[in-house]
Amino acid sequence: MRRQLYLWHRYLGIGLCLLFIIWFVSGVVMLYVRMPILYPAERFSYLNEFNPTEVMISPAAAAAKAGFDEPPRRIRLASFDGRPIYYLLPRGRRWVGVYADTGARLDAVTPHMASVIASRASKGSPARYVGTVETIDQWTLTNSLNLQRPLHRIAIDDPALTELYVSSVTGEIVMRTSRRERILAWFGPIAHWGAPEILRTHVPVWRQTVLWASGASVVLISTGLWLGISRYRNRGYTLRTGRSRSPYVGWKRWHHWGGLLFGTVTLTWMVSGWLYLNPGGNRSGPLETITTMSPYNVGGLRADNSSRPEHAAALSGGPLTPSLFSTGLESAWRSIGTTARPREIELTRVGGDPYYVFFADWDRSWIVPAAGHSARVRTRFDTQAFTALAAAMVPGARLTEATLRERYDAFYYSVGSVAPKRMPVLLVKFDDPDRTWYYLDPHTGNIIRRYDRYGRVMRWVVNGLHTLDFPFLFEHRPAWDLAIILLSAGGLGLSFTGLVIGWRRLSGPVVAVSKEKAA
Repeated sequence: MRRQLYLWHRYLGIGLCLLFIIWFVSGVVMLYVRMPILYPAERFSYLNEFNPTEVMISPAAAAAKAGFDEPPRRIRLASFDGRPIYYLLPRGRRWVGVYADTGARLDAVTPHMASVIASRASKGSPARYVGTVETIDQWTLTNSLNLQRPLHRIAIDDPALTELYVSSVTGEIVMRTSRRERILAWFGPIAHWGAPEILRTHVPVWRQTVLWASGASVVLISTGLWLGISRYRNRGYTLRTGRSRSPYVGWKRWHHWGGLLFGTVTLTWMVSGWLYLNPGGNRSGPLETITTMSPYNVGGLRADNSSRPEHAAALSGGPLTPSLFSTGLESAWRSIGTTARPREIELTRVGGDPYYVFFADWDRSWIVPAAGHSARVRTRFDTQAFTALAAAMVPGARLTEATLRERYDAFYYSVGSVAPKRMPVLLVKFDDPDRTWYYLDPHTGNIIRRYDRYGRVMRWVVNGLHTLDFPFLFEHRPAWDLAIILLSAGGLGLSFTGLVIGWRRLSGPVVAVSKEKAA
């Protein structure tokens, strides 16, 4: 049996040690390099302010112009080409644009229009049309962009050599990359996930390749730990006798000690990395959100963290029927009494009542009732009233806790300042069989995140073990960096010594002798 373990460990190591080195190096790079993604603050920086008084078409009229025969999933108001426009999202289809001043539908955004939009967003820097991305390319892998495709890729002549992606459906900028990000991403997330475009265009092949590689890595580390511990000598080997507790010499001794010191943490990284890919297939996996799999975000949905449709319907109180919005936008906007102009207006429904949510920026907004009855303008829903609405979200379950969180916690957080999350949030907990938790946004009435019991366990098993995003570390960012760098350096040394031993094995016969036999 031991002989078989040696053989498994030896030949798996020959095949996988180089991959381990890539994983350790790229994992450290990912502390400081992210896969390009348009976070809310950056997205809003590309939105233009507009005057709500220019809106002449009601939401119901816009939905009729769009040809909808059922309520849309979402309705937004923004500015396109200097004009206000409704963006309506039907079920099972892409966004539809309807101009809010004339009611005309937005046709497909042409390459020329996309170039003008990109140039304006870049403060007049020259823009060059690169091409149309029909499905995906290296920087638009996330499925969240499917509602905006095809995308126009525009190169900007600026010092950063920026490239912008403009939706041909809405004319919005949905992705931005710089030359520095594109280069460093190859040494960080792309290398770590094994996600070059040529593989990601064949999702089943990519997924099975990474699953089998990470699964084999778990076997490699497990056999190494067992063999390393079994070869560790407890008796008669001390500094006084001048003998080592390791029976090996040279590179093998370094490899033995490296395995004893760093083998356990390497095993937890490999197991959690394997679980990232959801090998069982019965829960949502990171394939849907691969670009968000980074230490700066709360993982890549290993558990089913999306809201249940029936729970979301209970909070909203019904479908987003456009005819409910009877209050004119002009009067709603003037009721706020601010000199700022909105960049976006979200039409939403909470507790059965319609509301306009006016956004001046990603973290500055106002809620205004849209049904004609009088109510005060506010920046967020009243906590007590919002909690009462949330209590009915999970049918047959009792609300056991409701807390307005002013600070991040272990399940809702952002490491560093790359993508801060808006605070406060309302956390509600239920006593249903899944012990469901919901994080709700009191500024919009939206569901941010759902955790069931399985999801909370996997948050620690996967995120906690793989990125070490424990509160006592990520709240003290230098400590978090140092912990990952030091442990990765140990794993790198372990992998490098294994690579040297494996290379020597392939180059010629190697006689493994202990120190005593050598003497």
